Amino acid sequence: MASDQRQTAGENNKKGNRFEDCFAVCRCLKVSRDAIESGVEVSLTEQAGCPVDDLLIRRGEERHYYQLKDDLKITWGESNSKLEREFVQQLAECEARAENFGLHLIVSHDHRQRSLSKHIPVSLSGKVSIGVFPALDRPSNLARLAELRPHLAWLSASRNPGMELLMALVEGMYIAWIERCINEGGSSDLKKMIEWLWDRPAHRLRRTVPEGIHPRWSEFERVLATIPGLEWFTDRGFFEWVCGRDSGLVPSPLNDPGFLRLVERICAATPQVFEDFEVLL
Repeated sequence: MASDQRQTAGENNKKGNRFEDCFAVCRCLKVSRDAIESGVEVSLTEQAGCPVDDLLIRRGEERHYYQLKDDLKITWGESNSKLEREFVQQLAECEARAENFGLHLIVSHDHRQRSLSKHIPVSLSGKVSIGVFPALDRPSNLARLAELRPHLAWLSASRNPGMELLMALVEGMYIAWIERCINEGGSSDLKKMIEWLWDRPAHRLRRTVPEGIHPRWSEFERVLATIPGLEWFTDRGFFEWVCGRDSGLVPSPLNDPGFLRLVERICAATPQVFEDFEVLL
């Protein structure tokens, strides 16, 4: 193969891998709330060894099979109807096992989604969802997707996150995915990915509030209550405060030694006004 052909093939492979990775991370972010709040078990398997195999997501008792195509010309009939045959075979296998399943074809261009939906084979009509996911230049651009915003807003350590915090969260999940938090079955375990991020609070993923944060917690709250205009929140596992137009998020989670030392400083200094409180942060 000529040098320019190898380079083109390499770039196409890199682009395809990035498309698949970004989509998988997007799905992780969308279902993380269930994993955190309800403890739903979620695992993701790439190249799952089944007819529709780009990504298999197990979510509790559900099975979702994804084929991902970052292709300007993909059709049901190309390559001797390969795409159709894959989905027909997967449908038959899932029905034979009486699975609670979904079949999904994801493309990167709106015109392919419209064409594939219009020309879907009769055998697959009503059986396959056909969606669009953009081919992103870089993983951090996931933070700009409108479909992810409500999920990121809930997952963020801040009640009002800016783009910097959202990008830190997205990049953290992407790294957790690449780190391959693998379970015994060889698939990526979303719970392990979340725990990996909790060990790295710089990515600002919300967490459950620990019990018994500090022995002087009640005293800490009484001191803060005397500061005019100060509001604070701890429901996302971090300490966030607002006072007039000023606001901030303490970077250490509530059970971190850095935050526990802050509690000690506040209790010792007993600030009476916001300016004195801010100096102690």
